[in-house]
Amino acid sequence: MKEKLKEMLKEKINTEKEINKIVKIKSKVILKEEMDKHKLKRAKILKEVIKNELGTDISKTCRVRQVVENRNIYYLILRETEHNTFQFIADTINKSHATIINGVKRLKDWMLYDASLKERYNKVLQLYYTKLYNKEIAYKLTTVKELPVINGATIPYTFLNIVIKVPEYKKAELKGKIEDFLEVIKKAPIQT
Repeated sequence: MKEKLKEMLKEKINTEKEINKIVKIKSKVILKEEMDKHKLKRAKILKEVIKNELGTDISKTCRVRQVVENRNIYYLILRETEHNTFQFIADTINKSHATIINGVKRLKDWMLYDASLKERYNKVLQLYYTKLYNKEIAYKLTTVKELPVINGATIPYTFLNIVIKVPEYKKAELKGKIEDFLEVIKKAPIQT
């Protein structure tokens, strides 16, 4: 009788472990799907900004220089401000990841020498941030390059951009980690 009871308990424990494992996997899949929806929504907003402001449908295949530049602006913003993978960006516009890599590299080079292109990029970025957040945050994210220095450490604005995107349910955890980090900085000896 005891042996049978022990065996039944083992089966139940194994079943519970399997159920917990399945629930964990399903939760990760659901979370990934939600994140992908969020990323796709942002990509769609950026496409709309480019279409409305620059008058270019970047989804259409075209080799006109201005269209190519505008498409590369789309790539660079999604890559550098949203931290998306090249493959994700490629999937949103039906291109290969190699096209995205090349476009990002070329746009960075072009903007070194073409002030009007750099201005167009900044304009699109500002409007994109305005759509996502508000004018005040958009202004800060596109004009201010650094936050104040904290205990000798300069914090780049890209950090703030990442923090803004943290889901609500993770903000308390992130706040705790940042506070711990600031305590470590306070205790660290100042190097001169």
